[in-house]
Amino acid sequence: MGRAPTALQSHARRSTRRPKPPPRTPVLAQKSHSKTHPGSSKPGTAKSGLAKYVRHESELDYIRPDWSDEAFVNHFRNNAFDVPPRNSNTTDPWVNIRTVDGTTTEIPRAYRLPLLIMAYNQWISFRELIYDKPSEWEIHKFDVLHLSRLCKAFLCQAREAAERGDLDRDWRCPMFDRVLTRLYLDWFSCRDEWVENFWKECGEKPYASDPLKKGM
Repeated sequence: MGRAPTALQSHARRSTRRPKPPPRTPVLAQKSHSKTHPGSSKPGTAKSGLAKYVRHESELDYIRPDWSDEAFVNHFRNNAFDVPPRNSNTTDPWVNIRTVDGTTTEIPRAYRLPLLIMAYNQWISFRELIYDKPSEWEIHKFDVLHLSRLCKAFLCQAREAAERGDLDRDWRCPMFDRVLTRLYLDWFSCRDEWVENFWKECGEKPYASDPLKKGM
């Protein structure tokens, strides 16, 4: 079996296959999806002549801070966390995530694998940029930062929901789920222009389904 493509070798592609779980590969180098032309009327797509893209309130801001390289590394290190192995007790609906500062966050069991995949993508992409593709660090460092911030915000929202008494096994995080939905459809980048292109091609319809129930 051939080696899975790395972050900087991956090419975005369209597929007619049924949605599948996010690939266990880094999520950086997206070249180009097929272009959506004005007036496209494919099922589930947004007609650019009839609707205007409006950034969804649940999307995490994609930022490009003027940080030193050391600040980026410190952010990744200070927000690292452990995802525990799969629990053999299938009746336990919870998973405890422990961050590097010792904070423990309880999340629904269904989020364990998606969170693990996000963390894997972040760290394997970071490693590849540092050791294999240092010349592309300036291009892709913000993509890696976004994944780190996404995981941090997800855990923060889970703790806030627990404090309010709203955390149960059916709790969902729309911010995290929207990224997960795009990963199912091979849209890896979270840059604003890519999120908009996804909407132009697919509309809001894909987001209506629960990505945690797609058989990960």
